[in-house]
Amino acid sequence: MLHNMLKWGVLLGIWRRYGAALKVLPFVLILLLVIFSVHNDYLNYVKVGEDQRHLALSFVVKWGVIVLVGFLYWRYVKRTLSRSSDATVRPARSGRGRPRGAETPESEAPTEVEQPDPFANIRDKKHLRSRAEWVIEKKKH
Repeated sequence: MLHNMLKWGVLLGIWRRYGAALKVLPFVLILLLVIFSVHNDYLNYVKVGEDQRHLALSFVVKWGVIVLVGFLYWRYVKRTLSRSSDATVRPARSGRGRPRGAETPESEAPTEVEQPDPFANIRDKKHLRSRAEWVIEKKKH
């Protein structure tokens, strides 16, 4: 059972990270299949008609379209992965604040001032009390 949970956890992690790219992959594969099929039909047409004037051009066009599809898929994957990593790094902004297009006055411009960590005292404690310890302490009083 643990093995199955681990396997599904890994698959879920991969899907969350690369899901957008994996959803488009079947479309790309079908498109490549169509390109190969159309080119194969053209080669059969040339074989029957024995008109080989544009045969070399057909191979150039075929590989040009394949490279174009591959490049567009690569750009799509790169863009979606960078967006997903940016979304995890930057917190979402709330709708409150200045309206769009409003300029920021120099006095309100964000500055790089380190603010004190509000949880520093909790991290430095040697022992944190659990909920059970709170309940026992309440019953004593």
